[in-house]
Amino acid sequence: MWLFITTLALVVSAIVHLRTDLAHGAARELLSDFVSAEVRGRLAIGLIERIGPGQVVARQVALFDPHGVRIANADRLELRPDLNRLLKDGTLRFRSAVLTRGELVLVRTESGLPTLLRSFESARPSPPDARSDGEPLHAIVDGLVLSELTVRGDFLGLQGLRVQNVRLSGRLDIAREVELRIDQASGTFVEPFGFEARIDDLTGVVASDSRVGVRLQLKASREQ
Repeated sequence: MWLFITTLALVVSAIVHLRTDLAHGAARELLSDFVSAEVRGRLAIGLIERIGPGQVVARQVALFDPHGVRIANADRLELRPDLNRLLKDGTLRFRSAVLTRGELVLVRTESGLPTLLRSFESARPSPPDARSDGEPLHAIVDGLVLSELTVRGDFLGLQGLRVQNVRLSGRLDIAREVELRIDQASGTFVEPFGFEARIDDLTGVVASDSRVGVRLQLKASREQ
């Protein structure tokens, strides 16, 4: 696994210096195939708009859950990888990931958590005592930012949920378990209450690890 990630970094580095349409196409396929092979979901990238030292800008990005259902799409995704950390210990670490203008669909699983978390679970999980070359992908996004996002679906007993103009900042940690830490989030409830309500602030954590689970603190208001 570590060797494969290092090879990926070297190939991307070579592509960066080519700066041609053909190189951008190769980068798109490389990134899509790499992520899709490591997690249970599937990533599809329409095109690479820009690629350079420490920055990748992708357009028309989509994520499919393990059942093949399209659960997320974005017009623009900007990634800033931490290449020093990558070459040091094999961890895919990103200084930031900024997703702009998109939609997130929350499809409920038996556990009550959305398939979004399962989509980021390792495609080949291994026990803690497995050899290093068999360990699942470990990726960390320190500065996750979502903006101009619509969230809809079922979550925490709310059916037909729809929240518009969502902006969220936090941290995503993908290993044997998946954990999303929400440092701040806001948006507008359009459904399912029959009236609009403003999410003034949302913080907490959503994790696939049952020992952590879902812990959210919400401040909301309406005009009346």
